[in-house]
Amino acid sequence: ANVPYVIDKGEVSPKVINDWGQGGIVKNPGFESSTLDGWNAEGKDLSIVRNDRGNYELKTSGENTSVVSQKLTGLEPGTYEASVAVEVIGDRKATIGVKDYGNADVSNYADISFAKNYIAADSKHGSYMQRMSVFFDVPEGKDNATLYLEVNDGSGTVVFDDVRVTKT
Repeated sequence: ANVPYVIDKGEVSPKVINDWGQGGIVKNPGFESSTLDGWNAEGKDLSIVRNDRGNYELKTSGENTSVVSQKLTGLEPGTYEASVAVEVIGDRKATIGVKDYGNADVSNYADISFAKNYIAADSKHGSYMQRMSVFFDVPEGKDNATLYLEVNDGSGTVVFDDVRVTKT
């Protein structure tokens, strides 16, 4: 009682998190598995890197188009917002989109990151990463969609992190 911790006698198995995104719509939303687990990847310039704060991020450099996508399941009819933190460095176009959900494909893009992130409570504070989002309406009779992040041909680097899909 009134003890903020528990000490077990004997051996205790450590709890290992291996289901990043558990309970959410997106699997491995922050790339914290240090891999692309849960994502389908197309392109050879994709890598998971640690930023200067130790957080994993999806980075694409080089000149080729790269896409990661994920099938979202268990959706209920209604409006959703899909968003991602993104930073574009150089001459690239970064896109977030949703397709295959029973309505027209939706997408949004950024081709420059000019605004510094001043939100003190954000892990991206001090960087040029900002949230980019799209809204999509899942109709009756449909319970899945495909979310994708795409970077077009060009020179420069794009960094993605913290993918979210929430019902509004």
